Amino acid sequence: MENKPYRPNRDVEEAKRHVYIAEGFATGASIHKVTGQPVVIAFNANNLIDVARELEKNHFSDRYTIAADNDSNRAGIDKALIAQSQLSNAQVVMPGFDDDDKKSFAEKFNGVATDFNDLYLLRGNEVTRKQVTENTVLSEDEKMKDDRKIEEVKEKDIEKVVLPESSNIDDIATKQVPVSKLDEDKEVEEEVKEEENY
Repeated sequence: MENKPYRPNRDVEEAKRHVYIAEGFATGASIHKVTGQPVVIAFNANNLIDVARELEKNHFSDRYTIAADNDSNRAGIDKALIAQSQLSNAQVVMPGFDDDDKKSFAEKFNGVATDFNDLYLLRGNEVTRKQVTENTVLSEDEKMKDDRKIEEVKEKDIEKVVLPESSNIDDIATKQVPVSKLDEDKEVEEEVKEEENY
């Protein structure tokens, strides 16, 4: 994406529709470069929460994307998820690094890859743009909603289970037997009993 000149009126209008929030300046600059979108810089993870509150209080934008750092101690993602809870319409994205990325970054820059600027230095525009726009992290509330949806689907798909009479409780506890299978077993058992009675 080409570097665009700063146009205050246009950038303010764009920010009203959608704005990114980043921890550091380099991360914010990389996000702006690959998306062309306005970015608010918080300057550290702890400040993400206060920045989010101020933006929400002033109705700064209709939609927010918080770019969390992928720290080994989870500081970035934890603070970003709290900041997300302060905003009425926000998502959190976080860069992903595979083992090759981590090794390459350590060799080239003698450090640990954690943020979108590190990703940009390693992988360039396209990969960074893709991750910035797609690597969404679910909040705990969203995870719970997704888990409930999965459970609802499971409940609909699983046949009602009828347990056979058994003296071995372990057999009953460890097996889910479909109704149709039980019916077949019962028919076979009755046929065997009839033959034995002859």
